[in-house]
Amino acid sequence: MQPAKLGGRRSTPFVRSRRRDHRAAATLLVATLACASARPPSATPLAATPADPGPAARDARSLAAAGHAGVICSGVFLQGREPGEVRRDSTYFVVNDGDRDGVDRLEVDRGRREVRVSVRGGPARTARLVEGLGCVTLPEHGDLHLDPARLGAVPVAQATAPWPDDLGPAGWAVPREEQDAVARAIAPWFDDAAALTAAVVVVHRGRIVAERYANGATADTLLDTSAIGKSVLATLAGRLAQEHALALDAPTGLPEWSGDGRRAIRPIDLLQMSSGLACTSPFDDDWEEPKEYTDSQYVYTGGVDAVGYALSRPLAKPPGTEGRYANCGPLALTGLIERITAARGEPLLAYARRSLYAPLGMTRSLTEPDAYGHPLFIGYHFAAARDLARLGVLYARDGVWNGERLLPEGFVKRVSSPAPAWKAPVYGAGFWRFPPGTPLPEDAFSMVGFGGQTVLVVPSLDLVVVRIGHPRGGDAAAPLRKAAYPAIVAAVRASP
Repeated sequence: MQPAKLGGRRSTPFVRSRRRDHRAAATLLVATLACASARPPSATPLAATPADPGPAARDARSLAAAGHAGVICSGVFLQGREPGEVRRDSTYFVVNDGDRDGVDRLEVDRGRREVRVSVRGGPARTARLVEGLGCVTLPEHGDLHLDPARLGAVPVAQATAPWPDDLGPAGWAVPREEQDAVARAIAPWFDDAAALTAAVVVVHRGRIVAERYANGATADTLLDTSAIGKSVLATLAGRLAQEHALALDAPTGLPEWSGDGRRAIRPIDLLQMSSGLACTSPFDDDWEEPKEYTDSQYVYTGGVDAVGYALSRPLAKPPGTEGRYANCGPLALTGLIERITAARGEPLLAYARRSLYAPLGMTRSLTEPDAYGHPLFIGYHFAAARDLARLGVLYARDGVWNGERLLPEGFVKRVSSPAPAWKAPVYGAGFWRFPPGTPLPEDAFSMVGFGGQTVLVVPSLDLVVVRIGHPRGGDAAAPLRKAAYPAIVAAVRASP
């Protein structure tokens, strides 16, 4: 899932090409911020069918239908939204602009908990709600190749956990002046209806300073966080590193890569999206929408084993020499982590709940899988706003939660520092950087997802700002964020 660059703007999304959209957004990121398997995962290698030619050989109408079906299914069955509204406000990140007006069939079967869509007379595609997993897009011909029980799926709690009182200093309460100033700073996100803001939570020194919801969302809503899931994936890699089960700087040891140059790829290369794997993306300079769907979209819409597909990609560049936004690296890391946890007798989803969500009290977090059971942290991650705030607090405090170190020393700094292979110093490893000259503290960084989904982390101020909304509002939300962030920082700095 491509991130909506902070501060990036798009002209009318229904007529502008996706390449121009993403390239302009990438450019404006710097400028704006300067101003403001048929079996469940196991230790056995899981590779896609070598003959899979990828998206170029598939009917683009089918891929567009699958993208619509998956997003609408999640909106209807996870969030309680109306299908027409979800289609209008949220079907952006995996559907090319030219296909968004082409839906000619949209059926919601609430009994079977399925959504079926066709686009421009093409084949219909189906997404189905699976208890404990969320919505899963079915393969073009066939059913799901997964067993929820073996994947460690359990129903998500119905309510977010109460905010812990012991995160803040003993005896300290947020001053009324700070509350009022922060409330004024976040108000434009809600006053501007075009921003489609669903939730904002601001946490300072472990206390909630401000919290607001709109557009049908509540504190318990599973919000679509998009590629913020990459930050969750990075955190799981950090947990395994803390447990000495994953070495970030050693070759992955994946058997699929043992016979060629891919054997040199390290987990940190996968996290930094600088693995060198051949994996097309709408961010590519030579991509135009008439070229149809890219590899980075295909892993959502093809109904394929997404991890296997990523592992099957050849090298296009030597590992660690080029940083570029594409989904295959993080997907390959997902496959590696799946194998590590499976070898220890635990499915990845169960490991995430036990090792990360439970310690932080994240009761409303869910990552939807592909049809073969691989969690798509690359973009199908949902969470309550307070769960995102808890994750932000973990990073604001150098990977320590209530006195317990969950992430290795130096890990937070490393994943939030510019990745060396990226030409622009804007990406770390699952986290985005603010360029020099930004009117924010030098140590500020963000989790970012498509459509304006952001979690600002400022360790020096022990500050976290969560803002999530429906993707169509991302353009309108960008300039509001440009103003809100410095105002929030000023308010907490002035607080006694």
